[in-house]
Amino acid sequence: MLAPYSPQELLANDLLADEEVLWSGRPDPRITFARADLFLVPFSLLWGGFALFWEATVIAALLRGEERSGNGGSLWFFAVFGLIFVVAGLYFMVGRFIYKRLKKKKTYYAVTNKRVLVLTTLRGRHLNAVFIDRIPQISKSVNADGVGMLRFGNLPWWLAQYDNTGMDLLSPTHGDPPPVFHDIREADSVYELVNSLVRESPRA
Repeated sequence: MLAPYSPQELLANDLLADEEVLWSGRPDPRITFARADLFLVPFSLLWGGFALFWEATVIAALLRGEERSGNGGSLWFFAVFGLIFVVAGLYFMVGRFIYKRLKKKKTYYAVTNKRVLVLTTLRGRHLNAVFIDRIPQISKSVNADGVGMLRFGNLPWWLAQYDNTGMDLLSPTHGDPPPVFHDIREADSVYELVNSLVRESPRA
């Protein structure tokens, strides 16, 4: 269930003098998969399946009273070591989708006459914004149903590959990435709105 507050209400204290909200929206939390999941889902199943098989094999050996592996290694060490991979595998397979859905429900987008804003309130209150006249480029990806992504700036490929997958919780970041609108309805209309503002703005 979406929060009862609109993006305009939540962003009211963040607006500058004479700043007016022209569009606001939310990422659709019902959209689960991103394009990167074409690779991440099979990879996570392989990772998680192997980790669970490893851990189950070690635990079964311990239950039989064995304490050493065939090469003399401690099975207790292997059990603890394998548990780390099991936890990671469970996050890859399930946890990241839960995190992604929770994050979407706490994310708010807005386009004003001066800036593009992304507010996230999942872990504290974090506002990511860029002035219209300082947007270096706009990247767009829109599905046939009109749902799409708009990125207002450049993002290195090693960060872009985790974008909107839930893996961003684990990926390293260096400063604020450019604002991104994920899984918004009528993405083409928002793209045209921002482009018209960029064309009308005095470029530095």
